[in-house]
Amino acid sequence: MLQWARVPSDRVHLKAEEWEAYQQRFPTMVKKKIFL
Repeated sequence: MLQWARVPSDRVHLKAEEWEAYQQRFPTMVKKKIFL
């Protein structure tokens, strides 16, 4: 049950890590403040 309760927060954490990696691959997006 505890693992089931952690699934949503784990997904959010994974998406945040993926977003950081995406921003590192496309630094122009950050510099020009392009919103996706």
